[in-house]
Amino acid sequence: MGSKLTLKKAVPVSFDSEGSRIRGFFYRASGTGPFPTVILCHGWPGNSEDVLGLGDKLMKGGMNALAFNYRGTWGSEGLGTNANSQEDVVSAIRYVKSDCSVRKFNIDLTRITITGYSFGGSFALLGSLSDPDVRRAVDIAGSDLNGWGRMMKQSDEFRRAIRKA
Repeated sequence: MGSKLTLKKAVPVSFDSEGSRIRGFFYRASGTGPFPTVILCHGWPGNSEDVLGLGDKLMKGGMNALAFNYRGTWGSEGLGTNANSQEDVVSAIRYVKSDCSVRKFNIDLTRITITGYSFGGSFALLGSLSDPDVRRAVDIAGSDLNGWGRMMKQSDEFRRAIRKA
């Protein structure tokens, strides 16, 4: 008799971000833990479940992962703006650090990482600055915002347009 292979699947989750319900999936590692946890920030416009298949790969490698969708994307409530997306990252950090999530998913609060792809890479880097417990950030194919920063310094009109967006 052969052993039966059990494939783990991501658990649908949701959390609040400034009054909007954010949709996501939690990829829970197997074993005794506690486990390092990676918050995955998708590129624009994202997808319905995972970021580059990393959630599944991290879970199989012994790490937790949270993939979520910013406001206004893929079933998450609210309006999708840069400012809202940034707040959604901060809300994802709060969700991962909540007592309920720590117990349910056996999260090691000393090993939280934020990883983002493209659009999400910039928000991963910015989000890592919002909480001292996030000690690692990974930017995969992120956009270079230095040019925007220089243009914002040089042009009041450009700066207002970016802030409005």
